[in-house]
Amino acid sequence: MAKVSAGASVGAVPRSRRPSVLTPRALELMAEARLLVLLAAGAMLFLMLVTYTRSDPGWSNEATGVARNMGGKLGAYAADLILYLFGLSSYLWVVLAVVLVIQGYEAIRDLRNIGANSHGRSRSLGNATAASSEGASASTRAANRKADTAAAEAADQAGTAHW
Repeated sequence: MAKVSAGASVGAVPRSRRPSVLTPRALELMAEARLLVLLAAGAMLFLMLVTYTRSDPGWSNEATGVARNMGGKLGAYAADLILYLFGLSSYLWVVLAVVLVIQGYEAIRDLRNIGANSHGRSRSLGNATAASSEGASASTRAANRKADTAAAEAADQAGTAHW
């Protein structure tokens, strides 16, 4: 017999499959906001790394005074720690942030196109390709039927059974 945790009802729909209480537009705006935050974090990290100097206060040195880092004292400490941990490959974190933002916006754009197409507002290149591939599939099926018919006729003439 399966164990049921306290508070969980048998046959309950998991949270991941429950319909969202937010509208699709609200979900889209939240996704865009997350991407903007990621873009801002990537830009800030880039500025902190580019403006890092050894004379700024940080974890690996005992410099005192005003931080010349564009992120201020916090930026100087963060850049010092990140460069200490990852070295020059720290800049790959910036590249990763940019790539994730680009992929996120492409995903949002694709969802917008799907939504627009489902309401009949526009026809994208993807739908035109699908329509042409459906036509190609129909012509392929017709060619296969002709080949099957020819094989059946040849089998009848030879006196053998066909499927």
